[in-house]
Parts: sequence; structure tokens; C-alpha cells
Amino acid sequence: MNAAYTFDTITIQNYGNLATGSSSNIVYTTLDWSNKGIITDNGGTLAVVSGGSDLTVPATSKLVENMSKTFNSLIVSGTLTNTSNSTAETYILNITVTNNFTLIPAAPSISMGMAISVPKDREQVLHKAVVQVMEG
Repeated sequence: MNAAYTFDTITIQNYGNLATGSSSNIVYTTLDWSNKGIITDNGGTLAVVSGGSDLTVPATSKLVENMSKTFNSLIVSGTLTNTSNSTAETYILNITVTNNFTLIPAAPSISMGMAISVPKDREQVLHKAVVQVMEG
């Protein structure tokens, strides 16, 4: 979706995938992606993944994050990953969390080798992930 769209409600389910583009501007009142929904963030504006706020990846859902982002807090109950690279490192998973990062131990999966930065005093649950913990 590389254009501007406005919706009252967006429901992503049963492995449906909402993929943003670099010039996307998707506005909505309600977003439900808790039933096996997939969001692929390739840039643009979609409030849930635009950064700066709190983000929860629901238990059966997947966030394919291909952009560097900063979130106030991050809870991962589902899958957090990036698009596979071929010969060039085109897609990265580089997330900074300014407050709380929680990885629910029963989370389906999280990409190994990703960089997540979390203030040292805000580290909560880190399970099977490579996480950079910032000093101070």
C-alpha cells in the first residue's frame, strides 16, 4: 500500500498481511491484528508501527519490521522478524526501546541476531533473543 488510505476499522486475520510502503499513510480508528494477522513495515505511516509509542505484538500475530524504529515500550507475545536478505543487507531489524521491553517466554519466535536497545534499568524478560542493553 503506497498511498493514503483512511479506515474506520482494520482487521487483519488468518495470515492476512498488511504491507506498508515508503510513502504509505494509513489512518484508522481501530486496528485488530490479534488473530494470526501480519504487518510488514516497509516505511510510511501506520500508527501502530510508526514508532515513539507503545507496541504489543499479539500472541498469534507477526510483525515483519524492515525499518529502524524507536518505541516507548515493546511487548512481544507473537513473532518479531524482518524480511530475509539475499546478497545485500537490505532489511534490518534495529529497534530501540526507551522504557520497558517484555518478551513473553511462550512467544512463538523472535529473530536471532537482531538488535534491540533497552535502558539497563528497564530490562524485563529476555528469552532466546540477542538484546543490546544500554547503560544509563
